[in-house]
Amino acid sequence: MKFKKILYASILGGIFFLLFGCNPRSSRAYLEKRIGTEMSRVYPTNRLEDLFDQFPGGFKIKQSFTAGDDLFKVEIIATSKGEPISGTVSKIGDNGSEKIFEANFQYQDGKYQFENEADAAYWPYRGFLFEKLTLNREILSKLDLQEKSYSMMNGDFELRYKVTNEIINSFLGLGGSDSLSVSLVGSNSNRGYYYSIVIENEDGLLFIETVSD
Repeated sequence: MKFKKILYASILGGIFFLLFGCNPRSSRAYLEKRIGTEMSRVYPTNRLEDLFDQFPGGFKIKQSFTAGDDLFKVEIIATSKGEPISGTVSKIGDNGSEKIFEANFQYQDGKYQFENEADAAYWPYRGFLFEKLTLNREILSKLDLQEKSYSMMNGDFELRYKVTNEIINSFLGLGGSDSLSVSLVGSNSNRGYYYSIVIENEDGLLFIETVSD
């Protein structure tokens, strides 16, 4: 009987430790190694087509930005190396799901090629942030970490930094000294590659770039 009580106490203690105790996966060192190692596979990539070196079976890219009440999205699905890479740009209604505008494009020579050149006005960014930005464990360890999280329930994790980065600011068309909130997001529950960079500023800009296989 005494042995059973000790066993139950040990089990309960282990459960409480997992729920409320120190989980090594929630440490900055673990998360920066996990995120930095994986995101360095993509950040940087010289050309969009070079992502096939990392993902021979194809890849997906999603970008979105919110400015005021407007939400715009770009989605690209690349399936085979050597074939044209195409995608869509869309404007989303206030309900977050209804598309009030959508246009197709091909991505060639580092540029979005629209059938109607006027449609290019719906997407102000040229290229991809991963073509310009370098991310790895060493770089992350030197940034000003604001918040970190790891969910024991689903394996989701996030690192949020406060940064002033000329490369990001230039890409987004912001002032060179603007301070930004930059979050790196992923999950251990994803079977493949799926990582996002989320960028916000005090003026309400929200930009997200997601690369997945």
